[in-house]
Amino acid sequence: ALKGTGDLAGAREAFAAALAVRPEYVEAALNLGLLEEARGDAAAAESVWRQALAWRPDDPAVLTCLGNLLRRLDRSDEAIAMLSRVHGLAPGAESAGNLALAMIDAGRHREARALAEAACAAEPDTALWHEALGTAARLEGDADAAVAALERAVAMP
Repeated sequence: ALKGTGDLAGAREAFAAALAVRPEYVEAALNLGLLEEARGDAAAAESVWRQALAWRPDDPAVLTCLGNLLRRLDRSDEAIAMLSRVHGLAPGAESAGNLALAMIDAGRHREARALAEAACAAEPDTALWHEALGTAARLEGDADAAVAALERAVAMP
């Protein structure tokens, strides 16, 4: 509720208090990590999410948050490991798309393109997946496919 009203400091304190009262409360840790990342403290977010993974090692939401954070921190190998686990546990558009983005960052364009194609097929109305597909196609040297995918992404709301 505090997060919803914009009281991020209060929400952060509430999530920390919830964790103090109920250790291994993964949902509170997940939200605390999101708040830490939003305020620019990537190290704190990573720490909270790693603790949540110690409690629940196969939680797709925590793995996704941590994997995407690692990708933004240019730690591609670690990001790919996390996001590959998510894709194995909960295959779908989001896991394929996030893994595709990490593969692009790592220069693994062929794998990224296949994953982005899968994400686009599963969620054809998600611009981010078409953007990933276009980027991977461009980096593979396939200009026609890149233009088609990127035009589709730009046309979406």
